[in-house]
Amino acid sequence: MILARTFAVLAVVLFALAFALALAWTPQTSLADALATVQQGLPATLRDEALRLLPPWVWGRLLLPLLLRPVWLLPAGLGLVAGGAAVTAASHQGPARSRQHRG
Repeated sequence: MILARTFAVLAVVLFALAFALALAWTPQTSLADALATVQQGLPATLRDEALRLLPPWVWGRLLLPLLLRPVWLLPAGLGLVAGGAAVTAASHQGPARSRQHRG
């Protein structure tokens, strides 16, 4: 029950963040543009560090496409995953038991 509620709260927070980001910037603003607004040169620093620490395919096939997507899409996607985890966790729990002792 606690796990399901935790994922549900996380999903709500992530959806609220996605909504706030969509309001703060235009809905088409990419994650890279938003990061550059927060700190100039941050996307280039991320690229350099990713290419230094990770295989090049991770940058080209995973990280770069994320940076090119709208800024609100990442928290919204993570919110969907957390919401699905909440539903899954809630469905795997047994039926609620009464605390009242009958006997």
